[in-house]
Amino acid sequence: MKTALLTGYDDVVFDFDGTLGRLRVDWNGLRVAVAQHFPEANEPGERLGLDRLVTWVSARHGWDGRHRLAELLYRFEQPGGSPSIELIDATIACARALDHFHVISNNLVSTVAHGLALAGLADHCRVIVGFDSVLESKPSGQPYRLLCNAVRLGPRVLYVGDRESDREFSRRAGVTFLHASKLCA
Repeated sequence: MKTALLTGYDDVVFDFDGTLGRLRVDWNGLRVAVAQHFPEANEPGERLGLDRLVTWVSARHGWDGRHRLAELLYRFEQPGGSPSIELIDATIACARALDHFHVISNNLVSTVAHGLALAGLADHCRVIVGFDSVLESKPSGQPYRLLCNAVRLGPRVLYVGDRESDREFSRRAGVTFLHASKLCA
């Protein structure tokens, strides 16, 4: 177990999908549903990726658009009312070794909470900031500012994630980044 990589920090914040668990979601199907729901986002001859579609809808439609996106996201993240999640044992074990941690994710809060409960980590997680908590998702720094408003974080914060957008989020938030694969090696 690589828990030594998490020591020396006042607070540790994890991403969820791809870091603590892998959601079984038809992301392309979600992209198509968002594009159909917001046809004005489609540039002639251009097929926007899901991240760009979400950014466009949030900027153009604000919280109303964000709530409509969350409804679509719920249908894909939690088909039948429950998400399908494959836990990532190595990072789960590292998170379990901590006294507490937080999660900032581009997934719905309810999806993350379900995954944490499934992993037996619900009592270790103090705050979840999810897609439905903010107007701007990662890599924007807005989720981190919301976390800072919810709890008092120490000066040394580590963010554990699995994507380049997580690295960019850490840079914008002014926190140290650790790629989740280092906890699994």
